[in-house]
Amino acid sequence: MKIKRAVNQVAAITKTDFLGVLRNKTAIFFTLLFPLFFIVIIGFTFGQTGTTDASRIIVGVVNHDGELIAVNGTDSSNSTIGDLFVQAMETANFTVHVYGEYGDRDTNGTAVYAISRGNIDAIVVIPANFTESLSFQYIDNLGVPIPTKAHLELYVDPTDTTGALITQQSALGFISGFEKHYQEIAIEQIPPEMKTYIEVLSDPITVSTSNAEVTENELQWIDYMVPGTLGLVLLWSGLNHASMTIATERTRGTFQRMV
Repeated sequence: MKIKRAVNQVAAITKTDFLGVLRNKTAIFFTLLFPLFFIVIIGFTFGQTGTTDASRIIVGVVNHDGELIAVNGTDSSNSTIGDLFVQAMETANFTVHVYGEYGDRDTNGTAVYAISRGNIDAIVVIPANFTESLSFQYIDNLGVPIPTKAHLELYVDPTDTTGALITQQSALGFISGFEKHYQEIAIEQIPPEMKTYIEVLSDPITVSTSNAEVTENELQWIDYMVPGTLGLVLLWSGLNHASMTIATERTRGTFQRMV
């Protein structure tokens, strides 16, 4: 009987508190809607921080490849690899906007104008000799190809620190993959007796990952104190609230009728 009476008393106090919350619009807001409001705000602010979806990244491309340049004393205009780079970026789910020039933030229709207004996340500038450099068209007086590196320029928005870091890592990851594909095609053109050595030189290190066997360390006193303190605070707050409720009902003279 005592246990049943105690359960009935707890249920009665709980019901009273619940009805009191329902009658108080402010209490309803802070109990139900306020946490949801914080979830929405925090999700909107940090929800895209760790995303790796490239389709969320808008890249403005200024493709100078194909413009008339001098190569070995003759004029050359070839945009083959530059066009393939842009197509590969679109295939990788980047949203690509093509601009005619880098420009400045005051000139409408240029890449800098777009990134300064948040229309794009990054700018990639492809040089005019992109195809000529990667296809070894530069030669010396003896006709030997001159190794020439192609220089891409990547610009990000400095006002968005977190977004710029994500955009930069995604763009650099794509460029690394494009370089890997280019190396594979170039290695196929090498004589068979040299191909194996060149393959190792192009990718000399392989990395394997696995789970380590971690032994459990002995817990220190602080490992018990922190969760214990938090648990004590939570238990005390509930006990304090219940005590205040009982004291209030006794003051009003409604405690006996309630239980």
